[in-house]
Amino acid sequence: MRKPVIFTNIDGVLHPHGAVIMRDGTVRMRDDRYVLFQWSEPLIEIVREFNADIVLRSSWTSRLPLYQVLSLMPPQLASAVAGVTQPIATSRWDRTQCRSRYEVVREYVAWHGFVNWVALDDVLDGWPDAERERLVLCDESGLSRLLTELELRERLLRWRTDGSTNAMN
Repeated sequence: MRKPVIFTNIDGVLHPHGAVIMRDGTVRMRDDRYVLFQWSEPLIEIVREFNADIVLRSSWTSRLPLYQVLSLMPPQLASAVAGVTQPIATSRWDRTQCRSRYEVVREYVAWHGFVNWVALDDVLDGWPDAERERLVLCDESGLSRLLTELELRERLLRWRTDGSTNAMN
């Protein structure tokens, strides 16, 4: 069986919204009460437990070089990153979104032939009802919310216990 793949956003999932990318390329939280990647421990444990790969679906990867994004992540998480999606395209003229989060994930899945995959995001952007089972939607607590972590684990357990790759085709 192929490794499961977890597509993840960063802001709102692995730490609260409010990360600021400065002109010099440094990244910090706007509010000093928060820390970058403060909610990443559950994902680190899940990646280790399920031997999963991570694909980043984040605006960070269109604004920073990948090596810099990885250097900001906890090493155990960075080492599991197997790729990044294309950015969500926006119109140059009116800044409207041309592709949804779902579309860039689905495109990546099609290119790589993934079967066992799930997305972890805090925005329900373009996800059709027929594919909602593949999305673990975070609230404002991101992955720090136990129910969100349990939902992600449950999705991944389906493949392990079913023993087939068509549990979530």
